[in-house]
Amino acid sequence: MRDVLKSIDTIRQEADKRMRAQQSRQSGQQCELMKKEDSFKVQETLKDRAEQPHPVAVGSPEQTTVALKQQPSPPSVGSKTANKNVQIQFGSMDDKIWEQIKNRLTTQKQQPSPPSISSQTGQQTEKQPSDQKQLNKMGSSCSEFSTPWREMSWRDKEGTLEKLRTFTSGNPNLGKLRILLNGPVGVGKSSFINSINNIFQERLTTPALADGIGDQSFTKKYTTYFTDDPSMPGSTYSFAFTDVMGLEGDQGVCTSDIINAIKGHVKEGYEFNPRAPLSKDDSYWYNNSPSLEDQAHCLVTVVDANKIAIMSDETFRKLREIRLAASKLGIPQVVVVTKVDELCPLVKEELKTEYKCKLLKEKMDQFSAKVGIPVNCILPVKDYHN
Repeated sequence: MRDVLKSIDTIRQEADKRMRAQQSRQSGQQCELMKKEDSFKVQETLKDRAEQPHPVAVGSPEQTTVALKQQPSPPSVGSKTANKNVQIQFGSMDDKIWEQIKNRLTTQKQQPSPPSISSQTGQQTEKQPSDQKQLNKMGSSCSEFSTPWREMSWRDKEGTLEKLRTFTSGNPNLGKLRILLNGPVGVGKSSFINSINNIFQERLTTPALADGIGDQSFTKKYTTYFTDDPSMPGSTYSFAFTDVMGLEGDQGVCTSDIINAIKGHVKEGYEFNPRAPLSKDDSYWYNNSPSLEDQAHCLVTVVDANKIAIMSDETFRKLREIRLAASKLGIPQVVVVTKVDELCPLVKEELKTEYKCKLLKEKMDQFSAKVGIPVNCILPVKDYHN
């Protein structure tokens, strides 16, 4: 409606300019008589047109006439010579006014509606479906592939558990298969150990103490955790997890201590010192003659899916150094990516969509490129942290 009124006012001003040029050549009495006659003509014409359908109704004929009279007339433009050449009567402008209004309204109908403008920011925002708005709130973390990029069997849980329960190393000299966990501070190494134990115990357990808010390593000592076999009280399964201090700047565990732990030189209960790595001269904590069971048989690097992008180059360098040392010893390695449910809301809703999440795949590719571990050796998990 505002645009329509503006169009009417523009046309009215143009008509007033021409009318004033005509009025300047006539006396006051003749001008008054002409205005009355023209006003009568306008009222009669508007009344006739009001009975016909118009693109937009703009008040009654009387209101339109009053509005035209109440608008201030602009100053006359042009020279007297130009005004003398104007021979257009105000009454004859009526048809032209309505014709121009009709053309303008028709043009406005054909043009698409402009995007809405935010009153606070002044930025244009287009209307979007509710689903699209929700997707935008979630961000790029919710974008997913049409099909999973890795095949995963979600149905054979009991079969997998049975294989682990009956697992044996096949070596009579090896009592327990030792799995050594390492990684940055606060990524969930201890929580991962608890999650494994929860699965086999079928209840919530906390054998490994974990901290969810600290910015320094909560684990200080070299500690091994065994998983109890509920079917045989007092016995444990044929694998064990060893937890160590986390990697961080000057306060984290020394890489040489991790490498010594892989080789079996670190004794149970040793407290890591970030400023002084374990020395061979320490006869109490340094194991000069490690057995096969003292050594690590698998290296698991644990990282937080949400922190891969902000991990420092120094942390990546340390992880790379540890990986190369384990490779020289022939130790198999895997990476466990934790907290994937916090990375992507879709995964939080349904864990089975994790291999469709594009952002998770991107993080795994990024870590693989930095450390050198193949993507097929990187496994995303969700810990039992609730």
